[in-house]
This record gives sequence, structure tokens and C-alpha cells, in this order.
Amino acid sequence: QGKSVYGQRIEPAGAVERVSLPLGASTGVLLLQVSTPTQRQQVKLLRTN
Repeated sequence: QGKSVYGQRIEPAGAVERVSLPLGASTGVLLLQVSTPTQRQQVKLLRTN
């Protein structure tokens, strides 16, 4: 089972919002999930050293 390594709630922005994620030494498959009140997107990321 996985665990949450970072979470952040941001106020509505313009067309583009950029956030840097402080992942530290986390490696492996990470799931990035972004959601709005009407949509949700989840992407698998592979992080290596």
C-alpha cells in the first residue's frame, strides 16, 4: 500500500498553476492527483535517482 507524501490545497488560479513538490528522497512510482470541483486527473510518475 502507498502513503501520501505531500498534499496541498490552492485557491483557484488562472489558466496555469505551477507547484514544486518537496519529495525529498522518495523514489519509485508516484501518483499525482489534481482535482477541481468538476474534474479529477491522476497521473503515474516514475522517480529515480
